[in-house]
Amino acid sequence: MRSRTEMPDTDPENYSIDEMMDRLRTRSEGGSGSGDEPELVTRADGSQMYKVRKRKRRSHQPKKEAEKRKSRFQIVQVVTAGAVIGLVGITFVGSLVYLNSSAFRSKISTRIEAWTGAKAETTEFRLTPISVAAKSVHLSWPEGSALESFRAYEINGDVDATSYFSSPWKGREITAKTGTLNLRAPGAVAAPAAVHEGLIPFQFRYRSPHFNIIGGKGDVPAFQVNETEASFTVVNQEGTKANLQLEGGILQLANWGAYTIRFASLQVEQGDLRLATARLGVPGADRAELEINDPVGSPISLSGGAASTYDIRASRVPFASLVGKSFADIFGGEVDTPTGTESKKGTLSFAYGSREPLSLTLPFRANTSGTMTGGRLPMFTFLADKIGNPDFRIPKFDMDARGTLYRDNAGIRLEDLSLETHNFVALTGRITADPHGNLSGDLDVGIQESFASEAGPAFLATFNRRARAMVWASVKISGTLDNPQDDLAAKIHGAGGGDDAEWNDLMTNPAPKDDKR
Repeated sequence: MRSRTEMPDTDPENYSIDEMMDRLRTRSEGGSGSGDEPELVTRADGSQMYKVRKRKRRSHQPKKEAEKRKSRFQIVQVVTAGAVIGLVGITFVGSLVYLNSSAFRSKISTRIEAWTGAKAETTEFRLTPISVAAKSVHLSWPEGSALESFRAYEINGDVDATSYFSSPWKGREITAKTGTLNLRAPGAVAAPAAVHEGLIPFQFRYRSPHFNIIGGKGDVPAFQVNETEASFTVVNQEGTKANLQLEGGILQLANWGAYTIRFASLQVEQGDLRLATARLGVPGADRAELEINDPVGSPISLSGGAASTYDIRASRVPFASLVGKSFADIFGGEVDTPTGTESKKGTLSFAYGSREPLSLTLPFRANTSGTMTGGRLPMFTFLADKIGNPDFRIPKFDMDARGTLYRDNAGIRLEDLSLETHNFVALTGRITADPHGNLSGDLDVGIQESFASEAGPAFLATFNRRARAMVWASVKISGTLDNPQDDLAAKIHGAGGGDDAEWNDLMTNPAPKDDKR
């Protein structure tokens, strides 16, 4: 074992002067690659040493280089953005100029005409990349088309910006403050409108809060819709399916009266127009409603002739709105359509362009919360005076009030009538008014036998049939709606057997009121 004094010197810094010189020489010749040159210097104590001067080298600085690259990229971005903005501005201005040029408006008119088959005229037509507006649009169809003309005013809408340079145009909605559609006069339509192929060029929902539809010409069109809110929605891109909805406004049917439009939905498919459903009200009767439905989807023929038939239901409808005020003064009140498995349905037929455009068959009964009344037939006043019961004057049929209403060009008919008051009078039969207001009809009138007995032998001779705990007489109806007549008084006078004294006494001395009734 060696002592510590015998261990070899391993200190790397313990070199002799000659060894240090050799090592420095070796580095300078051997190419340490550093490029440093040693310099011999003498210390203050007389010893010497080599001093190596280090050269400064440029260090690699990734952070500063990244900042420089970022700065250059930002400059490029600013320049590019400016160029894009400038290009967009030039494009925008150019598009405005093009979209409002006569050439572009002519192109749009051509597309409208190609699709609708109508000649198109617009005034103050204005376009931006996102909207469309015009003061007015006028379409006019050639002779033979079911459509005659369409006018719309103060038109505004939104358009997808890319739509102008492609087909079709798309957007959410185009509105017109007012609009009017005129249908060709009945009998002037040669053929249904042609169905166009391809995509509809303008795919929007069209709406007007004040829209009018006029069917036919003259002072009394076949029908007229005034001041309704109309919306027309194209269902598919080919334009072969669409939906027309009407809310509010007034429906005027020729010679039938006016009805408020609560809601109506019509379907357009392959050139056919169908009424899906409609709910009509009666002006002045808030609770009244006529509901119309199409059970089979029959098309409405605008070329004339063919009839479409619908189911119709009445609820709390004033009889006057169905038969007119003059007829309702004879029999009136609020009516419903009877319900139940054995009840007949009401039907409404419409044939545009026909000599009989409308016909109605409506089974009815008095509304459960009200009654039907009678009046204006002379027999009611006569019975009230001769029997001494004022309830006969305007009888209220609170026991039974039902029948069937028929209305068409031949006039108004009430058939299968069954009307009965509580314990004093009943009516059955039919009554008709022709288009000129002339009345005809046959009614069976029943009264209590005690009334006839107290009124005298002529009454018993006239009311000579017994049924349903009453005695009955047959009465003929005549006259006009303005002056209705019946022959009950004449029959009772004739039953007097020519005894003028008895007849005069009967006519001038009405029977006293029976307090036992």
